[in-house]
Amino acid sequence: MTERHLKSLLGLEPSKWMMAPSERLAVLGLLQTIMPKKALEFGCADAGLTAWLSQYSDEVVTVDIDPKVLVLAQPFHNVTPLCMTTQEPADWAWSEGKHFDLAVIDADHSEAGVRRDLKNAMRFCDVIVFHDTYYPPCRKGILSALVGQDVYVDLDLIPGGMQPDGLWGGLGIVITDLPRIIDMHVMLRLSLYPWLRKLWLLDQYRHQVEHLARVFRLKIRQLMRRGKAISRRED
Repeated sequence: MTERHLKSLLGLEPSKWMMAPSERLAVLGLLQTIMPKKALEFGCADAGLTAWLSQYSDEVVTVDIDPKVLVLAQPFHNVTPLCMTTQEPADWAWSEGKHFDLAVIDADHSEAGVRRDLKNAMRFCDVIVFHDTYYPPCRKGILSALVGQDVYVDLDLIPGGMQPDGLWGGLGIVITDLPRIIDMHVMLRLSLYPWLRKLWLLDQYRHQVEHLARVFRLKIRQLMRRGKAISRRED
């Protein structure tokens, strides 16, 4: 790895990879550990992660509804871009008996979208990594997809945090051939998500109250102007 690569990963130079430095380094560590033969990416964005998947995998399939995915994937000889919803390649992979060593889910961030993508990926992927586990709709979708599933899961592999535009970030992992309950040989840490979610909810309420206050002030000014106009006409 060159010094330029390291600076880019640490956010010291511009990068097209929309993850925090800790998340990027964790993904690279997983890639170096797994060395996947086949990798699946749900959500290409600007191909920041796609480039690294291409470097560490034999074959990569990247999926995005934005047509630019077809252009962004061109520099990578082992990347197959698909411009479509994530449901279409999932149905294809399942019907054709395809198997992936690694899947990265970072596409539709709605609760329903994340639930659908994770449920699909668990059918034909060994290791699944998902981004933005601290974004409440994403986390809710992940948890609902895991109901009744006996798989290893860690939603706080890399914690997320509060950002100026809300509660984002965080990496989670699912390993489908490991059970949910398994001996751990590291000190477990308390998840900060419940407290950060409360802050996020308070921030949402604050924005709503501020919006309502602005609307109320506008209505009052409009009524006052109308009242003054009526008074002038009567005079």
